[in-house]
Formats: sequence, structure tokens, C-alpha cells
Amino acid sequence: MNGNHTKAIPLYLNILEVDPNHKEANYNLALTKIELNDLKEGCKLLQKSYNLGINQAKEMIDQHCRW
Repeated sequence: MNGNHTKAIPLYLNILEVDPNHKEANYNLALTKIELNDLKEGCKLLQKSYNLGINQAKEMIDQHCRW
């Protein structure tokens, strides 16, 4: 499964290169980073996603980003 997550990263980054505030790409990249144990980057992207209006990011922040 990690192979699929790794392959998804460049796709999300391409979207974010064009539109850095793309809500869904930020959120999905955050989830991918967390799945790959890159919690620091994943949590940063979750916070950005939440600030952009992805309300479910709050639940993920509470689960993964409160050390």
C-alpha cells in the first residue's frame, strides 16, 4: 500500500504547484504523509487544509498532531 501513497505524492505536488491553496490536494497529501509516517509535514498540511475549509482535517489533527 505504501507504494500507492508514494506514487500519489508527485500528483498532489503537481496540483499544488499550480494552485497552492487547492483544499483537496493539501488534505490528501497530508493524509498520504501521515500514512507514510511523515507526521511533521502531514500535520502542517492538515492545518493548512483546515484553514482552507476542510473541516474534517480538525479530527485528523486531533488524532495525529497532538503530541
